[in-house]
Amino acid sequence: ICVANAGTAGFGRLQDLSLAEWRRMMSVNLDGAFLTFRECARQMIEQHEGGAMVAVSSTSAVHGAPANPHYGASKTALLGLVRASAVGLARENIRVNAVLPGWTRTDMANAGYENDRFRDTTTRRTPVRRWATADDYESLAAYLCGKSVLWHTGDSITADGGYTIFRPGTRPRHRRRTVWRPFPSVHTSRAYGERASQTNPAARARSALMSH
Repeated sequence: ICVANAGTAGFGRLQDLSLAEWRRMMSVNLDGAFLTFRECARQMIEQHEGGAMVAVSSTSAVHGAPANPHYGASKTALLGLVRASAVGLARENIRVNAVLPGWTRTDMANAGYENDRFRDTTTRRTPVRRWATADDYESLAAYLCGKSVLWHTGDSITADGGYTIFRPGTRPRHRRRTVWRPFPSVHTSRAYGERASQTNPAARARSALMSH
């Protein structure tokens, strides 16, 4: 079993990012996962027993993160590494998958959680109405690493309490029902005009015109 979970965060708009900050992010989040996977793959191949590798990405790989584009880019690139590794290692019976966590209470995200406004905003945006804890991922990790799961590889599983699929403030649109009716014949129109003319003055006038 191999889990590439090490990561770092950072903030800054694209136009303000330095190359040094960009490379710092990539060296931890992407290079670190690559080196971890490479060494694990070598050992698993040598042992001839197969195995499971899991990378921890982020929902920032799904939705735009304007305040930390380098973080989102590193987590998106990680998904490409997972898919390529899954295909390349499949015949060695090594499965490779990714988990995309949502807002989770960790030391790295503690500053955001302690910010009342940010916490309240992200919590309301999450359908289950809370942040995750490490315990919420225990069963998922156990599944992906289980020896009985031999067919599940190259996948990216989002576990975010519904955050990425929820669209707050939207309501379903009710379309007006349209009933198709055949174009009325002259005889049908006349019959309708005669019935309507009994109660409606305008209909009486139309009926009179139709009779000529």
